[in-house]
Amino acid sequence: MELSQCHLFNQLDRDDIVLLESISNKKKYPKDSLLFYAGELPKTLRLIESGIVSIYKNDASGNEIIMTDFKANDLVAEMAHFENIPYPASA
Repeated sequence: MELSQCHLFNQLDRDDIVLLESISNKKKYPKDSLLFYAGELPKTLRLIESGIVSIYKNDASGNEIIMTDFKANDLVAEMAHFENIPYPASA
């Protein structure tokens, strides 16, 4: 996937996209993997290439309550990253 397909980067020129790609890493996660827990500080900016990432919280009984789903070309919890605040939910 090209970073230029992401709304956050689609106005950048080709040289900037090449620079971003040079410092980016691709990582595959098995289905049902945890990306992060609520309360963790963000360490990376995540862009989904394929699949679905669910954002959820746990209720008092430990049940997962799905808040939203992200799909291809979506950034996941980018505001926590940009604001340098803990993730408000798990993914």
